[in-house]
Amino acid sequence: MLASTFVTTLCIGMPWLLHNLFTTIFDKSHLKSYLLTLIFYTIVTIIACTLTYLICYFIPLQNEWAVFFVRLAICIVVPNVIFFIIYSRRKEFNETLQLVNRMTKGKIKFLRKYEILPQIATTNIDSQSSAYYAQSDISNNIKSVENDLSDGDSQLPKSENIDSEKEIGSTEND
Repeated sequence: MLASTFVTTLCIGMPWLLHNLFTTIFDKSHLKSYLLTLIFYTIVTIIACTLTYLICYFIPLQNEWAVFFVRLAICIVVPNVIFFIIYSRRKEFNETLQLVNRMTKGKIKFLRKYEILPQIATTNIDSQSSAYYAQSDISNNIKSVENDLSDGDSQLPKSENIDSEKEIGSTEND
């Protein structure tokens, strides 16, 4: 039953999801690099699982509780070390640390070196997400509006109801 779920997801679910993502949200030209990223993540996960299993398999302890706790420690440490070694070189890792640093407002000392960089524009799907696309579209729209306003042809309408801040204060007190 587990194998059938895996095969069904791999053969039906993933192609359908990728089709919808890359026809509706993302440009189809990024599909290949996204698939390569997924394959990379899959290979790293298989390597981490295999190494963890092999290390746990060769533990020669007799006490069941000792085996349990040693294997538990191995299962926690080994995959995370592998993931850290491999993913720490990737741009997404740096961006994640920047996000955590921003969320904690610089309170974690070792994250302070990961300052927010200026907007990074790349064409590599590894660093692009729907948020990046949305931010890029918003930036382009803002630039377009700024260009229109700087031409002097169009101006934003001004409010005729309130002439000064004194009127605002007086209406709030009434």
